[in-house]
Amino acid sequence: MRARRHARTLILILTAAVASASLGGTAWAKIPYFSVDVTPPDPVAGEPVLIVVRFWHDAAHTRPEPFAAGPWIDRLLALRRVGAEEERAVPLRDDGGGGYRASVTFDGPGEWHLVAFPDRCGWSSPEVPPGYVDRVALTVRAPGATAGAAEVPASEAARPELAAVAAGAVLLALATTRWGRRR
Repeated sequence: MRARRHARTLILILTAAVASASLGGTAWAKIPYFSVDVTPPDPVAGEPVLIVVRFWHDAAHTRPEPFAAGPWIDRLLALRRVGAEEERAVPLRDDGGGGYRASVTFDGPGEWHLVAFPDRCGWSSPEVPPGYVDRVALTVRAPGATAGAAEVPASEAARPELAAVAAGAVLLALATTRWGRRR
C-alpha cells in the first residue's frame, strides 16, 4: 500500500515536471510587460549608447510595475548585427529607480537589431506577445556622419563614370526635347 502511494506521488511529480518543461517553464513567463528606450536613438560608432528597460503592469505601458529581476536579466536583450552571426548580450543592471540599464558601444557603423528574448527555444510561436518588445532596429553611424544621412560606401562615393553617364542622359533628353519643338 505504501509503495503504491509513493508510486502515485512519483507519477504526479514526473507529470508536473514534463508539463512544466513542455510549456517552456522559463522565467520569461513571469516577466511583466516592458519597454526599451535607446539613447541616443541614432547611435555613433565608438560612443556609448544607453539602453533602459522599464517594467509595466499593463500591455499599454501606463502603470509602472516594480520588478526585481533575477540573474536571467542579462539574457533578456541581445544585440545582433544584421547579416552577420555576431550577437552580444546586453548586461542590464538595476538602476534603483524601477528599471534596468546598460551602456554599450558599437565598434563600427552598420545595421543592428536590439532583440528581446533572443533565445526562443521552447516557445509555441516565435511571435512576442503584445506589451513586450520584439526588436528595435538601430542604424549605427560612423563618427562625423550626419544623423539621418545615408552612409555611402567609399567604393561607391566617387564614381566618375556614373556622373558622365548621368550628364550624357540629361544632355540627350534636353537635345531631344528641343529638336522635337523645332519641327
